[in-house]
Amino acid sequence: MARAFCADGLVLAPNETDLPAGSLDPRRVEAAGLEGLLTQFYDEGLVIAQGTATLIPWDNVFQILGNADYHGCRELLVLPEDAGFVPALESYHTLTDTDFSIAVANWHDPAGARMRNLQVCGAIAKTETRLGQGC
Repeated sequence: MARAFCADGLVLAPNETDLPAGSLDPRRVEAAGLEGLLTQFYDEGLVIAQGTATLIPWDNVFQILGNADYHGCRELLVLPEDAGFVPALESYHTLTDTDFSIAVANWHDPAGARMRNLQVCGAIAKTETRLGQGC
C-alpha cells in the first residue's frame, strides 16, 4: 500500500500511481493490520473513498491520534512526529475594511528561528532535513 499527504489529509492507495498528483512524501507502507484498521475507519466514518484511494481528512487524522483506542496508529500509518512549527501571521488593512485579510507570512521552528524553504501541505510541513506534523 502507498501512503502520502495532500492538502485535504492523509491518502492511502494500492499503488503510488493511485496517489493524487502533487502529494507530499509518498512511500510504501507495509504494516500488518493496516487493512483491518482502514476497515474500522470506514465503519466509523473517518475516511472517504476516492476512487482506488482512501482519504483520511486532517480533522480525522488528529482525532485518531488523540484517541487512546488507536494507540500505535502513528507508526502503522507512518506519520511524522509533531514538529511544533509556528506560523507568523501578517494582516492587511484594518478590521473595518472590506478587504481585510490575514495570511501566513513566515514559519518559525519551536526555538523561534525563521524557517526557510518550508513546504507546507495541509497539516504536514517539510524542510530540507525534516518532515513534521502539527503545524
